[in-house]
Amino acid sequence: KGLVHKRENVLINSLLKEYKNFSVCSGDIRDEDFVIGAICRSKIKTIFHTSAHMPYTVNHDLQGVNIDGTINLLKVARFGNIEDFIFTSSMSVYSDPPIYVPVDEYHPINPSCVYGKTKLAGEFSCSSYSDYMKILIFRYSGIYGNGIEKDRAVLNFVNNALVSKPLEIQGNGEQSSDFIWIDDVINGTY
Repeated sequence: KGLVHKRENVLINSLLKEYKNFSVCSGDIRDEDFVIGAICRSKIKTIFHTSAHMPYTVNHDLQGVNIDGTINLLKVARFGNIEDFIFTSSMSVYSDPPIYVPVDEYHPINPSCVYGKTKLAGEFSCSSYSDYMKILIFRYSGIYGNGIEKDRAVLNFVNNALVSKPLEIQGNGEQSSDFIWIDDVINGTY
C-alpha cells in the first residue's frame, strides 16, 4: 500500500500499476483525518516515511511538511498499531562542510540550513515515539536517478557527457559529495 502526495500520484500509479498488492492513497500527510483513514483502510504494519519538501522545491513549507507532517504520521502510527516506522532523514543534519570524512553516524550534528534543521526535528520526533514502535532512521545524501530534479550535479554531468561537453563543477572545485542511485536507496531502505 502506498500513501503519497497528490502531485506524485500519476507517476507512482504508472510505475507501480503492475503490482497486485499496491494501491495509492493521495493526500497530505499533515491532514490527520486522511492519514487515519489511509492507515485504517490499508491495515498496514510498516510506514516508510519518505515524504519531504526539499530545499530546492517550489513549495517552501518545509516546517509544515517535514516537521508537522512527520509528527502527524507518528501520532497516527502510534494509535494505528504500526509496528515499524522507517524515516528517511538527510545528511544535511551534519555540519556543512563536515568536520571529518567519511562522515559516520557519530559525526556531530549541526545543520546549517532550514531543510537540515527540519529533518533533525523529524529525527527527534521519531525518537520520542520509539517506546511505541520500532523506529529506523536513514540519512541519505545525493540521491539521483530518472525523474530526479533538473539542475543537479549528476544530471548535469551526464547531460554534458552525452553531448561531449566538459563536466563543469560549480564552486571552487574543492568541495566533495557522495551520490547514490535511487534504486540502491530503495533496496537499502527496504
